[in-house]
Amino acid sequence: MRRFLVTALVAGSLGGLGLLAAPAYATSSCPTGPTVTPSGTGGTATVGTPLGCATASGDAASQSGYVVVDGSSSNPGPLAGYVGVDGSDGGPTVVGCSTGDYTPGAGTQYAPTGSAPGNNVIASEAHPPSAPSSSDPCTPTAP
Repeated sequence: MRRFLVTALVAGSLGGLGLLAAPAYATSSCPTGPTVTPSGTGGTATVGTPLGCATASGDAASQSGYVVVDGSSSNPGPLAGYVGVDGSDGGPTVVGCSTGDYTPGAGTQYAPTGSAPGNNVIASEAHPPSAPSSSDPCTPTAP
């Protein structure tokens, strides 16, 4: 019962975040409504809206997870991107980009050379802040 209540509260709060994330005319790529998928010592809860998806996923055994709001690709401008927190960069890491989708388990752009590009880091305790590269697709353009 406790697990159900926690899941319902997380799903409800994530649903509220998803409704604030983008305009009402977008189309989402995830199913509408809450989806809960238990797995071993963790699981994933996703709330889909026509605006995008909000997902919380974690595993108690590995002490890893993420919480991300990912806008639908049909949203205008930066609302098509993602923002969230994960633990893939050596500790709590704020990830986000105005385009593209969050990729669970992909790590970050600080992954070893030759690996697939990871999620874009906005702030991390493992890497000091630095000016973004102008070639980075997540770098905003000047007006």
